[in-house]
Amino acid sequence: MPILVVNPMNDVHCRHMVTMLRERGIEYKELGSPKLNDYAAVNGELIYNGEPLRRIRSVYFRSIMTHNPNQLTGGTAADRYNHQLQFSAQVEAVRGWMHALHEEGARVINAPSNSSKYYQLNALHRLGIPLPRTCITSNPEIARNFISEVKGAVCKPLPGGSYCQKVTPELLEQLDAISNEPAIFQEEIPGDDIRVNMLAGQMISAHKIIKSNPDILDYRTDPEYHTGDVQYESVDLPEGVVSFCAKAMEQLGLRFSGIDLRRTPDGEFVLIECNSMPAFLDIELKTGAPITARLIEDLQEAPLIERPSSYSAAGTYARKREPGNHAYLFDYYDVMSNWRKQASKFKDRIIVNLNEEQKVQMLKQTGSPKAQMELEIHDGKVKVLRVW
Repeated sequence: MPILVVNPMNDVHCRHMVTMLRERGIEYKELGSPKLNDYAAVNGELIYNGEPLRRIRSVYFRSIMTHNPNQLTGGTAADRYNHQLQFSAQVEAVRGWMHALHEEGARVINAPSNSSKYYQLNALHRLGIPLPRTCITSNPEIARNFISEVKGAVCKPLPGGSYCQKVTPELLEQLDAISNEPAIFQEEIPGDDIRVNMLAGQMISAHKIIKSNPDILDYRTDPEYHTGDVQYESVDLPEGVVSFCAKAMEQLGLRFSGIDLRRTPDGEFVLIECNSMPAFLDIELKTGAPITARLIEDLQEAPLIERPSSYSAAGTYARKREPGNHAYLFDYYDVMSNWRKQASKFKDRIIVNLNEEQKVQMLKQTGSPKAQMELEIHDGKVKVLRVW
């Protein structure tokens, strides 16, 4: 299994890659959802469905969700909470595998790291990459000050999961809501949406995304995007733009990226985001850009890794069966409930520093130096709980 295609969500890009690998007679193995397949590690040895991972060249890892959509429906609060933590454990198993393979020297496209928008924007600003002026905050006052400094502003959810939107008077009225969720605010950059697909610092394709209405801010909200009717127009990028895109990818540790740029009416290019798991198949099929082919070539060129195996239970594994809706080994909800009960007891407690007079008094009383004490305030009465 020199090439692994890790496809936990039955992704169309992975299916297309598997088809091309099969047509070319290239050895590969497709790995599926952690809900039905076992991503194990026994004493440092990676094992998939009971089979030790002995030979590997490279990995194509497309995507895995971070939030369980099933948490939104059915069951008690305890069931939903436990199911979400179970889902998180499944995600961690796949991500752990990818990290382990990457650390062992396998070529992973892309290793699950540095995809944080917070990290990306902060790192690329410090690197001097052309970006919109950016503010990430949960402080409404800081956000308002930033918005007033730029001609026009947009806002985005920090973890993703929703669309970019203009900062309008109506949105400003709701701005206090960011106290509950840090958000990204950026200077609005007018112009064309350009998607650049790059691999190992080299450009594969660059296309303008043709929107049905030029006033659409986020092309993902374009009705034609959702119906599959969106079209693309090839563009030539200046060498300097390709260079700063490659520099951004290197900084973020991305071997492959779908980079979003804005081309202003003056012909300047501004980087919006480096996508670590980009959707590219629509561009490939409509324009003929050889993105999957180039990925396969890169995966094949990676050095082969031979991994010695001492695992004796290979071949004894049976495919996982989906458990009942209420089956869980660990009662995460009980732990969380107990934590909340404990936290409620401590909400009226504070820790204060002793002043010099109190330090002298405590030294006389206890014979040892003290610096702080914990107080409990209840019904207007103050009680000293401990001093240290």
